[in-house]
Amino acid sequence: MDMMSLQRKKCSDFLKKAYEMVDDPSTDPIVAWAPDGRAFIVWLPEECKRDILPKYLQVIAFGRFDYYGFRRLVCTKEQLVFASKDFVRGKPELLDKICERHVARLQAFYDKNYKPIRDRPKRCKTKEELEVARRENWEIMEKQRMEQNESFMKAIQKDREAAAAFKAEEAAIEAKAAAALALEDQHALEAKAAAALALEDQHVRI
Repeated sequence: MDMMSLQRKKCSDFLKKAYEMVDDPSTDPIVAWAPDGRAFIVWLPEECKRDILPKYLQVIAFGRFDYYGFRRLVCTKEQLVFASKDFVRGKPELLDKICERHVARLQAFYDKNYKPIRDRPKRCKTKEELEVARRENWEIMEKQRMEQNESFMKAIQKDREAAAAFKAEEAAIEAKAAAALALEDQHALEAKAAAALALEDQHVRI
């Protein structure tokens, strides 16, 4: 199997599982189709990353959807909305079109960035030219690999920061709720004490 065929298979497998995930009624409280069926809504992003994505897609972040050409119509800590032209409720047969576009993008990228590198040694006429070409090719590919790794790490960091912000907000809400409960308890105790004093005064007067 050549590289592009392998990429097509990976894309197809992912999209079929993603479609199953969104279409499963049991996941609706966390992730479900939008009303028009042309997008899907992640109601609870953190819960989806923790419980749903690993189960259906064997991933722990949403970056793979970006990789396969989905657009983020909404992107907040509270909600995500993803859409792709051919990711449509009731029409799983359209998923292949997403794969075709993905493979076409990869092929164009390969032809622009890697094919010239691969073909360059074939044009070398001497051993010295071949060694220079190989060394320069290795440097170019290493630079591209580092740039891809940096981009990947930035995406992971962004997800971590979003998760940390979400947890901090949750902690603040919990602290506020705890303070409110404590104040409510204090008011109840004060009211109870006041009632006891009033009853004591009444007994003294009698």
